Amino acid sequence: MVMSAQPPTVSLILNQLKQEIAEIKASCRLASQPSISNAPSLQCLEREARRARRQYDGLLEQRQKQAAELEHIIATWQQLQAVAAAQEQDAPAQRRVQHLQAQLASSAAQLAEALHTQQSYAGVIQQLQQGHSEFGRQLDQVRVGLAGQQQAITKVKAHLLQAQHARDAANRDLAAAEQALQAGRASKAGQIRQLSLQCQALLQAPRAAGSSIGASVACASTGLGAAAVGAAGDASAGQGGLQRCCGSLGAAEYLQELLGVTGCTDEQGLLLHVQAHAKAAASLQEAATAAAAKLGRQLHVRRCE
Repeated sequence: MVMSAQPPTVSLILNQLKQEIAEIKASCRLASQPSISNAPSLQCLEREARRARRQYDGLLEQRQKQAAELEHIIATWQQLQAVAAAQEQDAPAQRRVQHLQAQLASSAAQLAEALHTQQSYAGVIQQLQQGHSEFGRQLDQVRVGLAGQQQAITKVKAHLLQAQHARDAANRDLAAAEQALQAGRASKAGQIRQLSLQCQALLQAPRAAGSSIGASVACASTGLGAAAVGAAGDASAGQGGLQRCCGSLGAAEYLQELLGVTGCTDEQGLLLHVQAHAKAAASLQEAATAAAAKLGRQLHVRRCE
């Protein structure tokens, strides 16, 4: 709505001022004209004129001040009118400004929320970084532990490999010992049987061979019996060569054959030789038993490992 150029009250005041000024001017003109008939009262009129002049000047000054104030009011009114017109013309711009202000407030709220969220995320990220560092340290510790375990496993594998090699060697030694034991047992059994048969033949021979030979053969039979008892668990292979003594030889010839085979010089040496063979068989059996026990212990230890 467009306002009028001047308010009605101001127009009325201006008209009244104009009328009063016109009346005062007319009064002053009348008072300033001289009159012949009224000569005695000229001084009174002059006094009245001066008094009216002073009143006119005071009133004029007052009215001028009022006019200045009215002009200031009119200028202010015109400014207000221009502002109102500009506001009416700028209403879409104001609405745009209000819309932009609302958007700015919304953006500020969103920015504050984003900053709060960023701070929260910063704390979470810091916690994640700390957790990652701790996990890295734990992973390094696990890697060190795994490396130690791998070294221990490598050592255990090496020990197991050595144990397997030792077990294989022990098995080979045991098989060889068993073969030697079987061969020794067979050889000793054959020798003992042959010696027993020959001794029986010597005992049944004529006494013309001499009592010393009979006593020697009896002693040899006793030693051979002891050797037969010890040879039941013999662990070494016996030596052959007694097959040459088989046959129908006489007592003296058989004795000489035994002395030649054994390397002895007399009957006492032959008896000692037979006893030595018996002791060797017993020692071999003990050694085989000890070796078997040792091998069993080693196998037990390897199984426990």
